[in-house]
Amino acid sequence: MDKKKTFKMELLGKTWYRLPVMIRAIVTGFAVSTVGVATWALMGTTLPLPWPFILMLAFLWAYLRFFSGHWGPKSNIKNRAILFRRTILPRRIWMLSLLAAAMIVLI
Repeated sequence: MDKKKTFKMELLGKTWYRLPVMIRAIVTGFAVSTVGVATWALMGTTLPLPWPFILMLAFLWAYLRFFSGHWGPKSNIKNRAILFRRTILPRRIWMLSLLAAAMIVLI
């Protein structure tokens, strides 16, 4: 990578980390959820069933691989793996989460 590009990336990183955590969380959450919602909406309105479900499973699989640090640029694999927060949720939480997701789809 040339020095100019590296400098711009460092400057962007410094600017990003100067923002309050609350603002970074809101911006990141909005960006990540928008990608998911836009993808689902586009597939749901343009493709016949069952293709949206099959493609969304592939999209979610790729999403998990990238953010867990298995894919993507090698420069930040370690950070993504750390920030991925691998936690094992209790069965009750999983069931309630799936129920909430199903209710959102039905409503």
